[in-house]
Amino acid sequence: MLSICNITVTTKTAQLCAGGCTPNLTRGTKSGVVLSRPGDSGAVMYSPDGTNGAYIVGMGIGTTDGSDVVWHKTSDLEAHLGVTIALQ
Repeated sequence: MLSICNITVTTKTAQLCAGGCTPNLTRGTKSGVVLSRPGDSGAVMYSPDGTNGAYIVGMGIGTTDGSDVVWHKTSDLEAHLGVTIALQ
């Protein structure tokens, strides 16, 4: 699947509950577009940097209702895994 642009961030404090709840997620939507499908977990979420590049903002983990996408913030991934995400 190609990238989907112009997703609107609706909250940075979402949670996803499936066999337990994962808090502190970012949630985004785009009207009329399915943003997350089975197998999309682990997808890189990124934002344009204003030039011809982009920067990583997180990792997609699913959907709360089929019409949105939720993701872990980069800072949470780095803290949880004890790593620094390389940007170049």
